[in-house]
Amino acid sequence: MTPARLRVTILIAAPLLMLLWFWWWSGAAVQAERTFHGLKSAIEQGRAGAVLDHLHPDYDIAASWPSQFGDGAGDLGIGNGTLRVLALRGLTALFQLQQPDPFVFTYTINAVEELADGTVAVTVAIGMSTQAGHQPLTFTPSLLNQRFVLAREGWWPALSIRSHPPFSVSY
Repeated sequence: MTPARLRVTILIAAPLLMLLWFWWWSGAAVQAERTFHGLKSAIEQGRAGAVLDHLHPDYDIAASWPSQFGDGAGDLGIGNGTLRVLALRGLTALFQLQQPDPFVFTYTINAVEELADGTVAVTVAIGMSTQAGHQPLTFTPSLLNQRFVLAREGWWPALSIRSHPPFSVSY
């Protein structure tokens, strides 16, 4: 192959390969894995703000965590923005309490399903313990095989958590 043909081949192949890679990387399964891996990193590093960054703007905190924020939070005029600030403070305090024995977050994605409305349903089993093996948090119902709905924000393919069944957590 002549150097000129080699250059033309590279000029054609490189953008095509980048396009194929972006198409694969934008897939629901890859982005769901990235979402839960990012959540794992944020929890294990004790970064409350990074945990909240994985929540979609449409995520309803009061509905998802009714025992922590009350079913009537909306009735009191407390908006989702205020609840995010309260959640940030609560997570920060929780991570500070656990600093001597930080959390370990494990997950197994069992199924990924793209839904007609553009969201992605992910069935995932989540485990929360500490480095010493303690389980200071109790989730009701358990986090085994729960369905999380993930959604995009705008045109970028990254997914964030939009909803899940309501959980009660005790420390």
